[in-house]
Amino acid sequence: MPLLFRKERHKMMKKGKKSSRSQYFLYAVGELVLVVLGILIALSIDSWQEDKKEEKKEVQILRQLKNDYQSNLAQLEEKIQMRSSIIAASEQVLAYIDSPEGVSSDSLIVQLKWIIRDPTFNPVSNDIIGTENLRVVKNDSLVRLLSNWTSDALQVQELEITYQQLRNDIAIPMTIRLGLARDIHHDVWKDGFVPTESLDKSLSVKRFIMPSKRKVEMEAVLADAELEGYIASAITINQVANIQSMALKQRIERILALIENELQKKA
Repeated sequence: MPLLFRKERHKMMKKGKKSSRSQYFLYAVGELVLVVLGILIALSIDSWQEDKKEEKKEVQILRQLKNDYQSNLAQLEEKIQMRSSIIAASEQVLAYIDSPEGVSSDSLIVQLKWIIRDPTFNPVSNDIIGTENLRVVKNDSLVRLLSNWTSDALQVQELEITYQQLRNDIAIPMTIRLGLARDIHHDVWKDGFVPTESLDKSLSVKRFIMPSKRKVEMEAVLADAELEGYIASAITINQVANIQSMALKQRIERILALIENELQKKA
C-alpha cells in the first residue's frame, strides 16, 4: 500500500497543476497512516509474543510451586501427627505421675520413646519466593501469601527449636540420669523403626539393643520433679506448635487452591 501511494503521488507530481495540493496532502497523510499502522501492528505482535512467553513461564512457576507446596503440606501433616503423639504420651505420663501405683517401667518407657522425638518442619526452598520470578505470577492474593510464607513458617520453626533445645538439654540427660535411656532405645528399635520423617517409608530398620539389667525404682522415677516439669512443658510447647501448624496448613491449602485455579484458567 505505501508503494501505491508513492506511485499516485508521482503521477500527481507529473500532472502538476491538474492535481490540487489538498489531494497530494491526503495521499501523503494516507501513506503516513499506513506506516504508523504497520509499526503498531509489529509492536502488537511483539507484545503478544512476549505475553505468551511470560504466560508460559508463569505456568512453569505455578507448577513448581504446586509441587513444592504439596510436599510442604505432606511434611507439615507428619509433624502435626508427631506432636499429637508427643502430647498424648505426655498426658499419659502425667497420669502415671499422679497415680503411680502399679505403673510398670515398660509402660513408662513406651510413652517416653514418643516424648523424646524431635519434630522439625523443613519446608522446601525454591528460587521463586523473594526473587524477580515472583513478579511473573499475576494473582495478587497468591503473591501476598507467597511473600508472607517465610515469616509464617518461621513461627512454627521457632517453637520447634524451643522444644528441640528442651529435649537435648533436659530430656535426654534426664533419661540417662534416671536409668531409662537404654531401655528407651531398646524399645525404639526392637520391632523395627521407620521415622515419621523418613524419605523412604518402606525402610524399617531393626537394631538389637538389649534392655538394661538395672532395676528401675519406678516410685523414685515418677516422683522426679524434673520429669514432671519436662512432661508438662512438652504438652504446652507442642500444643502451641500444632495450633500454629494448623494455621500454616490452612495457608498452604489456600495457596494450592489459588495455584490450581490459575493453572485451570491457563489450560
